[in-house]
Amino acid sequence: MPRSVGEVIRPDKGEWTSAKDHAYRNELAKYPVLLTPELYGHEEVAYVGSVEDIGHPAPEADYQCTIRRDERIPAVQGSLLEPFAEAWGMPKYGKYFRHTEWRLVDADLYKLLVTELHPSSIAPKMFNLPQRSPKNQVALMMPFAAEFNPVREAVDKAAKLAGVKCIRVDDIWKSSIIVQDVVDLIGESRIVLADMTNKNPNVFYEVGIAHTLGREVVPITQSDQDVPSDLAGHRYLKYVPNGEGYTKLAKELSDRLTTLLCEP
Repeated sequence: MPRSVGEVIRPDKGEWTSAKDHAYRNELAKYPVLLTPELYGHEEVAYVGSVEDIGHPAPEADYQCTIRRDERIPAVQGSLLEPFAEAWGMPKYGKYFRHTEWRLVDADLYKLLVTELHPSSIAPKMFNLPQRSPKNQVALMMPFAAEFNPVREAVDKAAKLAGVKCIRVDDIWKSSIIVQDVVDLIGESRIVLADMTNKNPNVFYEVGIAHTLGREVVPITQSDQDVPSDLAGHRYLKYVPNGEGYTKLAKELSDRLTTLLCEP
């Protein structure tokens, strides 16, 4: 793997020559990158990022790979990666990670970082913590009463305009325990939308889980009085429960979802 951002990488002749194809390079850019130094001590750290560009800067260079680090993900002590080197097919030069190269690895980087290298010290008794990385989808937390059906329709419209799927827990049935489905849905969704109207205790509980898991929460409500004091400083969308109000809600939600989805 490259040792630094923008370093020229030279694979063996004939290896990955199809990367010269523009479409193939675009496909490669979709994968996460683990940028690790050559390990000769305990102070080196590895970073997680993504491929920004793969080019041919000069005739004598095979490729130049530009990588952007994801500042949201903590650095990883390089020596912690050595136990995984053999499974990744890394060559051994006396020890692993002693030579500059790049390699495509069939591995779940998110699971590695969360469960193997940085296991959570939180161990809930009511449910298991989700292990999958969040998708560009919206988890909807709201009362199930029929009077909220127009709200659901407005939210679905907003999600569609923003180009994402909106899922409510009654849309799925993966676990025999409903709270596990709720937690998994929150964990697998980048954004959680919560209707706090009528101070529904289930919604408040689910918002607490979403905040704990680090998800982006977008509260909506029909009344300012329904927003608990602990969330008084949290911006929310207030809507009126009529045709005009639902139309306005869909537009405002769509704008907010689009803004959040554009953030890295």
